Amino acid sequence: MKKRTGVHEVWPIQSILNGVKGIHDKWLLFAPHCEPFYAGVSTNSLFRKVPTAQRGLALAIESGKPSLVFVPNRQLASVVSLARDLTLRSPVVLVVEDHPVLAPQLLPRECAKLADLAIIEPCDSTEVSFCTNAAALFSVSTNKPIVLLMHHGLLASAASEEQFEDSILQPRTPNVETSTPLHLGRRLELNRQRTLPSPGEQVEVGFVTVGGSDLSLKYLVSELQLLGRVPMLNIRLVHPIDAVPVERLLARCRHVVVLEPRPGEIEQEIISIAQSMRREGREVASIWGKELPPSNPEQLPVHVPVNSIHPSVVARLTQHLLHEVSPSANISEQLQQGYSLVDLEPKKRSSFGTNGALELLREMALRVLCTSDSTK
Repeated sequence: MKKRTGVHEVWPIQSILNGVKGIHDKWLLFAPHCEPFYAGVSTNSLFRKVPTAQRGLALAIESGKPSLVFVPNRQLASVVSLARDLTLRSPVVLVVEDHPVLAPQLLPRECAKLADLAIIEPCDSTEVSFCTNAAALFSVSTNKPIVLLMHHGLLASAASEEQFEDSILQPRTPNVETSTPLHLGRRLELNRQRTLPSPGEQVEVGFVTVGGSDLSLKYLVSELQLLGRVPMLNIRLVHPIDAVPVERLLARCRHVVVLEPRPGEIEQEIISIAQSMRREGREVASIWGKELPPSNPEQLPVHVPVNSIHPSVVARLTQHLLHEVSPSANISEQLQQGYSLVDLEPKKRSSFGTNGALELLREMALRVLCTSDSTK
């Protein structure tokens, strides 16, 4: 048994650097001089500042050495266009920022999927090192760049980690027979299934979680004392999606809810798997993601806002579904009253762009005129 030497704080950037050391000792780092990565990696001796992340990937390919390329949210498209159909001499991991609030129009999972890049997404700070190690192993095995998708909120978080003697990751050499992303994902158990009903049994609702929504749902289920009663499938290998555990969940639940930072991205993959099952004549659950079933069947489905991964938001969105699992769990009584999350219609905003600038100038001109008239 290893001796515990203490507890230390781990930040995501440092966890990323620690994770790749399990594959190679030295990795080149490339990042543009902008948020959110530059401050965390610029002090490293192997860091190279580049004008854009696309240039960083080009230099990583030319160097022929193991490399980490840090990609801000707004530079994703250009990097993916270069990474498409690449065959590498050394592993490259693309650490991609996902900022749903700042850039809801971007779809990083869909973008990387169209370029046929494998995507691994950790759920919280404690998983960053493991997922980075897995991404590096994927790149070694497939000779392709691998996307490590980091939610913006995760980049600002930290975790307390127990430290043991000889706890440094040992280098691993991938086996030839486990060189495909799906085989590697299964071997490393990237996707986690919890509380799966027995064959032939059907429960009311099950959940597919991606990113930070997994931690929120686990916390909520624990607080409501529903552990062991709510089926959950956490997907960390976002692309390619392993259809086997998804099919099990779809066959053993009446409703399946997909919780993800950008509603609709992974939901489409789940729907595609469900359609294949229906063509085979199998019974499949109803799938919800962008919209959730209303508490009143006579009402319209409830629209899910972007980045709805906080525990209180997940609780409000799913309280009527979890009530079906355990009617005695008084979820609504534990939430702040008088707070509306999804019933309000979004108002059209006109304070952006040229119209917004002209409106602001009109308001300023009126204030100046009113002030000058009052002084006369």
